[in-house]
Amino acid sequence: MRNPICNLCPRSQAANKNNICVYGNALPSSIRDIMIIVDKVSSATDGTGRLLDGQSGNVLRKLLESVNLLNRVYITTAVKCFASHEPKAAEIKVCRQYLLDEINEVKPKLIICLGATAATALIGKHIPFKNLRQRFIKTNTGIPVALTYSHNSIFTNPNIFAQVERDLHWIINNYKKELEAFDWTIKVNEVASKSNIYGLDVETTGINIFIERVLTAAISNPNTKEAFGYNISHKGT
Repeated sequence: MRNPICNLCPRSQAANKNNICVYGNALPSSIRDIMIIVDKVSSATDGTGRLLDGQSGNVLRKLLESVNLLNRVYITTAVKCFASHEPKAAEIKVCRQYLLDEINEVKPKLIICLGATAATALIGKHIPFKNLRQRFIKTNTGIPVALTYSHNSIFTNPNIFAQVERDLHWIINNYKKELEAFDWTIKVNEVASKSNIYGLDVETTGINIFIERVLTAAISNPNTKEAFGYNISHKGT
């Protein structure tokens, strides 16, 4: 998955001719249910095509190992070619379709963006991502997305390592619940979009459905006879 003849921006002229438009990779044994998006191709990656090579790659490897993620991730970059300067808005924009194609091909269940460049590439505009750490956001991909600092920022501020580590722990501890919520939303949309009339049945711990804890819920489309049920196993109202 790469376009070795890409010439959409000047980065393709500065990159190693064997590694123009570098797509992501994973360890051979990886489950690949989680996609990590980093900001750019490092100089080491430009030479080998592997994203865990070099100083930057070693830091990323240590972070992923510290939270037991290394064998679960597919790692890719927001900007697909190496250049010595920081990614510019135009470069992020021209690589965005490559990134979206890659997401469609890999089909991850969760996406984690490391840094503002990665977040901008995925979302399509700059956002103040510092305020969005340790939470999930929705994008047009339909996949839960979480944000934290770039692993490259650790070189200028070593304290960032612990912060990214905490963020990754939080993301992994909470993403299963988030997947359940996304799954519920997707299924409701699938059924409800086919009709302007649908049925909803809710089972709770008591008679008053507005104050009791919900146990199960079911939604149906009377026109297509489609229905699905949802078992709510976690506590909540």
